[in-house]
Amino acid sequence: MLRTVAVVVLLLSIAIAGTSAQGRPRQCFLPPVQGTCRGYFPSFYFDSRSGSCRQFIYGGCGGNANRFSSVRECRRVCG
Repeated sequence: MLRTVAVVVLLLSIAIAGTSAQGRPRQCFLPPVQGTCRGYFPSFYFDSRSGSCRQFIYGGCGGNANRFSSVRECRRVCG
């Protein structure tokens, strides 16, 4: 009986943890990174705190995968 309760609690915990990320790819949880160059490229990133896509300026070099050329692309990938 105790083992059954423990298994149920474990499964519920896994289910809840899985829905908190809402199935978004890992890239959507990375911080926005301007990059190492001095270019001026208006871009978008997914802000996991607010759950929305926001604009930032990308410098043109480096950065990470949480960078999109349009808000539409950001929303398509991250929601």
